[in-house]
Order: sequence, then C-alpha cells, then structure tokens
Amino acid sequence: LPDCPLTSGLCRLLASVISHVGVYSSFVQDRLAQANYFRDAANLEAYRASCHFLPFINNEIQGPGNQNSIHKSNFESLQKLVLVMAQNDSMVHPKESEHFGYFKDGSRTE
Repeated sequence: LPDCPLTSGLCRLLASVISHVGVYSSFVQDRLAQANYFRDAANLEAYRASCHFLPFINNEIQGPGNQNSIHKSNFESLQKLVLVMAQNDSMVHPKESEHFGYFKDGSRTE
C-alpha cells in the first residue's frame, strides 16, 4: 500500500496479512478493494488466475458468459472519457496506469 507508513498499526497489519497470504489470495481479494486493482507484472500467472476484477475489465482473460464483450461494447459506446493523472501521484504505482499504462510484463520497474 503506497504511502501507508509502517508506523501505523493498521498499515503494519495489512502489510503482514498481504505478505503472509498473498495479494491474490481469496482472503485478501475478498476484503481489500485495492487488491483487485493490483497487476503484478512480475507475477502475471497468479494475477490472471486469482485477481477478481482487473484482468476481466482489461480483457486480459475471458470472463464468465459474454462479460468481456459487454465490457468492450460499453467502453466503445462512450462518447467522452476523462482520465486524470497527477504528476506526483504516490498512491497509484506506476502513475501511468491511470491512463491504462503499466509495467512491461515481467518487470516491476519498466
């Protein structure tokens, strides 16, 4: 969790749970909304297999039924889209993911 100081009891607790059971465990996915938006480019197999939201909405994997085609047609039907990215954002990493960018597959830095 970016900018969550480990001096905070809640941040320490969350960091401990995530490090022990994993961000893609159903325990974390079911209880921490931010975990559903985490795309670990260095661990794509676990991300695609267990992340409850982002791989479906990004059309990276096939969702149940015709969910992917519904997401796609809904997105294509937009007449306007506003995306905001803060230059010094410290909560979203990489900040370019606010505009559909993300790290190269296999990397946590590029």
